Amino acid sequence: MRIGITGTPGTGKTTIASILSKSYNVPVISLSHFVLENKLWEDHDKERDSYVIDEERLITELEEWIQHNPKGYIIEGHVLDLLPAHWFDVVIVVRTSPRILIQRLKQRGYSSRKIDENMEAEIMEVCLTDAMHQFGPEKVLSIQNDDNLDKTISEIQNRLKGLK
Repeated sequence: MRIGITGTPGTGKTTIASILSKSYNVPVISLSHFVLENKLWEDHDKERDSYVIDEERLITELEEWIQHNPKGYIIEGHVLDLLPAHWFDVVIVVRTSPRILIQRLKQRGYSSRKIDENMEAEIMEVCLTDAMHQFGPEKVLSIQNDDNLDKTISEIQNRLKGLK
């Protein structure tokens, strides 16, 4: 199974990807770590405290990794919509209620501006809209991840059963 996981920062993408990776015995890659480790950025936006990704290099480097994992994989990251749709059988968009998300972002030490920007993105369903546009509604699963991670994982696994 080729799974993509996206969502606003703080929704639980990395945690969910790690659990599903063990459950389905497939490797997982975090886009943010992959970009940093391989220096796949063009610039650093100091105002937003984020990197401007070199999309062409990212796709080239990931394509090589994908070829070495033909039995399946999980790719997770906030910018999943930069990747080709044919790389995925399903894309999970992780959602979190604003009252919980704001606490998670504060715990991470995000600046007020970065918290506001991410809260607005979650409320406006930016990741969900981008995923629907890039991957098509037939591939996208929207999953709520608030207080009960076990329930979230169970719901994902139940919804993925028919896709294996």
